[in-house]
Amino acid sequence: MRTSTSNQHHQNGFTLIELLVYISISTIFLGGAILFAWNIIYARVQSEVQQQVLANSLYANKKITDAIQNAVQITTITPNLIELEYTDTNKNGMTIEYDGAQLWYFESNQGTCKPNNPCALTPADLVVTAFAFSDRSLAPDTQSVSFNMTIESQSTRKEWNYAHSTQSTATIRGYTGL
Repeated sequence: MRTSTSNQHHQNGFTLIELLVYISISTIFLGGAILFAWNIIYARVQSEVQQQVLANSLYANKKITDAIQNAVQITTITPNLIELEYTDTNKNGMTIEYDGAQLWYFESNQGTCKPNNPCALTPADLVVTAFAFSDRSLAPDTQSVSFNMTIESQSTRKEWNYAHSTQSTATIRGYTGL
């Protein structure tokens, strides 16, 4: 019988310490990657909300300003409503109204936006939290209106809420002192 005096030990696999180190490093790396990805998603959603609020604020502002500038006369103005008169028989009159949550407009004669079926200037998922028209006419031969509005998104997560306020002034271009 042959006996071996050498004490050689062949190592196959990993030791428990090596496995624990590998798992720890992998967990730290995956945790960091998940947090990084979550922050990217969170920032994207915040950016989309801000873009939506700004775009709708700009659209409403432009629509109101154009309506005032293209009118020939302001027939009624209150903090929540303005009625405009036009020379165009297809349009004849337009009303822009704030109902406490949204901005609406309708035309008195023709078009798709009628008094019984007004068109929204702001989408339902955004809220107009403040709005007011003010008569800024200084001379009898001009008609000028300023308006200020605050549009905001209202989400269940307060981090995704965003509000934008704007103030504008518009003067009727072709006012002749009717």
